[in-house]
Amino acid sequence: MKSVHIEAKSGAAFELAAGESFEVVDTHGGQAVDVTVFPKADDDTAAFSSKYTYRRTGKIRFEEGDSLYTTDGEPIATLVHDDCGINDLLLAPCNEWIVDEYYGQDDEIGCRGNLQEVLEPYGIDPARVQDVMNLFTAVTITDHRYLDFREPPSEPGDTAELRAERDAIVGVAPCTGDSILNEGGPTGIEIRVPDGVSVRTNF
Repeated sequence: MKSVHIEAKSGAAFELAAGESFEVVDTHGGQAVDVTVFPKADDDTAAFSSKYTYRRTGKIRFEEGDSLYTTDGEPIATLVHDDCGINDLLLAPCNEWIVDEYYGQDDEIGCRGNLQEVLEPYGIDPARVQDVMNLFTAVTITDHRYLDFREPPSEPGDTAELRAERDAIVGVAPCTGDSILNEGGPTGIEIRVPDGVSVRTNF
């Protein structure tokens, strides 16, 4: 495996063959990370879906041993190792209006924008970048209706490993928000991919 540093407020994308794994490392601790996955086949319009994932798993939190599912109801990646144990399926990736209206950052494109930029060269239409799995992200529902945001419980060096269940294109972006989701400020992360896998970034 080779390690690649991903700077704060940026994104990375790469291709994996079925059975290959990648790791996401929260190098500083307390950093939310957005992950999305697309089938690699040129004629496949499916995409990772958080809603179909929690429909399949019956859970709004994603745990070791769980699979991510696509819009066609098929598994595309599985979380095979997780040091932190807290991951979210509820939140959409931040975009321009979220980071502006909620966090007062009027010069950021957000996690969704970063994912769109790094995935488009692989033929992924930016409009298809909708859902993410949020690693190291503590969100729950209170009073059966309200979202409750907490600081990420991840410690420095906590690692999550995901295995591709079919040939896939993966997008990863550390959350850009100056918010509680990043203990007040975003930091960079590290990813580890198989030797020979090329990683595209936008920084």
